[in-house]
Amino acid sequence: MKGVRAELLVLRLPDSPGSLACERLEAAVSPERRERCSRYRRREDALRSLAGEALLRAALSRRTGRPGAELRLAENRFGKPCWADGRSDGGGLRFNVSHAGRWVAVLLGGGEVGVDVEEIKPLQPLFPVDCLHPAEARWWRRLPEPERLAAFYELWTLKESYVKAKGMGLSLPLHSFAVQPLEGGGAALAPPDGDCRLRLYPLAEDMRLAGCAIDGSLPSSPEFWTFEQLLERAAPRR
Repeated sequence: MKGVRAELLVLRLPDSPGSLACERLEAAVSPERRERCSRYRRREDALRSLAGEALLRAALSRRTGRPGAELRLAENRFGKPCWADGRSDGGGLRFNVSHAGRWVAVLLGGGEVGVDVEEIKPLQPLFPVDCLHPAEARWWRRLPEPERLAAFYELWTLKESYVKAKGMGLSLPLHSFAVQPLEGGGAALAPPDGDCRLRLYPLAEDMRLAGCAIDGSLPSSPEFWTFEQLLERAAPRR
């Protein structure tokens, strides 16, 4: 939807949040999220998932003026977050969430939006060839060896943000379309898909962050929240 202001909120999680902080996060999310997180084997996975929903609810609460706990959220069959029952309780707002490492990101916008954050890790042999479009693979192979790892994650986050904006999961194969990073953080999509915008955002040296908006705008830069700000906005003390 044109005219709806886009926002990208980014949060870095602390290394060891206390038990009281975790309890406040749990209070800020749905019972379904709490139950899901209780099954995670790794504490850091549960923390990222809790913080992702808490950040989303806090961001939507700020935009709608309604308490985050009252917002009725759901997921489509591919896992993309949406308003429950297809309702737009937020004046046309659409949203998406991503988390990796110590980072959590939420993108709000008027069109369909997707966001992806990834931690740069060594690649498995031949792994890029399996998911890149042939044009991307040719571009990637021409790069000097020291630049390839970061470049791959730039392609990956851009592609994931587009897939998440489409809300189709991996039923949209990653090798079926190509992205090309441009100077200034933007990127081109082939084949074109209407008014589709892609952008890379600066983050930590070992992370990559990308956003996508279809029939909407993207913010020029992220808004960074501290963990303490998240707790105060999502789960204020009573």
